[in-house]
Amino acid sequence: GLESSSDVSDIHVETRRSQRNMDKLDNVLKELVASGVFGPGRFSYVKVNSNNESQLYPDITYCDVGIEHGPVPKTHQLTVKTQQRPECVRKVMETDKLFSNEVAMYKVILPFLKADDLTPRFFHGRSTMGAELKKDILILEDERPLGFTKSKGLYLDYHEIVVALRNLGKFHGYSYRAKNFHSHMFSSLTGMLQASIPGDEHWDVAWRCALERGVRPLMGRADDRSLLQQVLNRLYDPRKAMKNLRTPREPFAVIYHGECHKENILFHYNEKGNATDSVFIDFQMSLYCDPSIDIVYLLYLNTTPDVRDKHWDEFLKIYWKG
Repeated sequence: GLESSSDVSDIHVETRRSQRNMDKLDNVLKELVASGVFGPGRFSYVKVNSNNESQLYPDITYCDVGIEHGPVPKTHQLTVKTQQRPECVRKVMETDKLFSNEVAMYKVILPFLKADDLTPRFFHGRSTMGAELKKDILILEDERPLGFTKSKGLYLDYHEIVVALRNLGKFHGYSYRAKNFHSHMFSSLTGMLQASIPGDEHWDVAWRCALERGVRPLMGRADDRSLLQQVLNRLYDPRKAMKNLRTPREPFAVIYHGECHKENILFHYNEKGNATDSVFIDFQMSLYCDPSIDIVYLLYLNTTPDVRDKHWDEFLKIYWKG
């Protein structure tokens, strides 16, 4: 039950905020239908399937927009991202940059790379870098009704890793193709992406404590501590470490995903439950950077040591073939 009148007040505030957001979304979708973003037809309705999914930086709403055109109405199933975080959170997490990056990726860069086969369909996006927060919005096709879903396991299984690595190799390959045939345009587009290093001095302290907690016990058991000390020294300043990792090195640099883990990959499965295809989502951390970061991120955060030991060479060949 409710413990105080403040609980009731909070619920009322949240309800009003949610209703305002829905009214705003309704108006935005009406304008987009009228402008032909979803093809010919007249606006009919908006039906919300779920909203306020927990994410690092955006609010996410899944909804249907109905369009009247001919005898059979058409329905588009959408994923809508907006910025609703308090300013203090947006400042610490640099979410204005993150949102701007993702809009730039879907609106300009991914179409230029011809990477449509690896990502959800883009309908509309706008970023004001937080200047007009209510106008920051990204609208994509909801891939779930098309049979794509997140992996349900704690780690990715063999088939999921194979599919993800194959498509990651293809995604990186699109950068090499663009660099080779359209180098000037490619270079100008990479300048649209902004590096962000979320956190503040308190975050830095927490980082160092966690780093020492992980490395110090290993140093106590190691015969040669020099390598571990080098690791500790290089990572002790998190901002400097992240800047070094994100420095592009030619000729291998690509536009990378930046957070290539299981929560940002949707899989399609066959009747046996084996992954056969995938799409990547959430491009807010994308930069022009070293492709090995994506590979390491995918393999070390999403597989067990046994799987890596058994299939490491095979996995790298699959990536290269992709």
